[in-house]
Amino acid sequence: MPCEPIGDDVDITPYRLTDPQPIGAALQAVAAGRHAVTLYSLEAGSFRIGRLTAVNLPAGHLVFEADAQRPVDPGPLLLVTALQGIKLQCLLAPDWQAGAGQPWRVTASLPEELVRLQRREFGRLDAPLGRPYLAEFVLNDQAYTLNVHDLSLGGVGLRASPHEAPALHVGRRLPKVTLELGRDQRLVVGLEIRLCRAFRSHLLGEQLHIGCRFFDQAAAQQAELKRLLSQLERERLALMGGRRTPRR
Repeated sequence: MPCEPIGDDVDITPYRLTDPQPIGAALQAVAAGRHAVTLYSLEAGSFRIGRLTAVNLPAGHLVFEADAQRPVDPGPLLLVTALQGIKLQCLLAPDWQAGAGQPWRVTASLPEELVRLQRREFGRLDAPLGRPYLAEFVLNDQAYTLNVHDLSLGGVGLRASPHEAPALHVGRRLPKVTLELGRDQRLVVGLEIRLCRAFRSHLLGEQLHIGCRFFDQAAAQQAELKRLLSQLERERLALMGGRRTPRR
């Protein structure tokens, strides 16, 4: 199956790499692991699935070989792959060359920019059903109360309605957010919005998923959050029929 390009609704600004060294290192890891790579022809609308067989930093080029021996269509090429849950995407310059007598082999200059989309640095748990988890804060003199969709040691996913969207853009920082995490458990945290993605709910219609990361988090907050996540995981396993962790 082809690796789909990053959606147009995703703000890729925080994930752009322009330094040649990390770009080369990321592509070398793809080649070394023989991970599947999808090469899209932007003009023809076609794609080829294959592998990176070489990434030469001193020479400044890479080599792609398609699994099927069909010619790669001419024009600009978009390279997309996934590496350990991280999506990598880059545009190859249109001056690439097909191998002599091997039109499925492409040699191209290393890209000047690479998008390294890593949304989930930490393990994530969904908020439990039937127990509302909330995020409350004030922005531009307006009070907000949003549902917490998921929670991790790195941040939270919030659910918002479209009329709340204009104020909740990628890059905005919310310095004092009160998280209501059930059973009278509250945390005051700083959140930075990293992702805004639209989706449709059967009950609520169009909604937004707001992905946020914590910043300026104190050690005591981290410890309390870890405790809450452990408790959530125990409850989730119990509901699934797993063995309940003994209480100490």
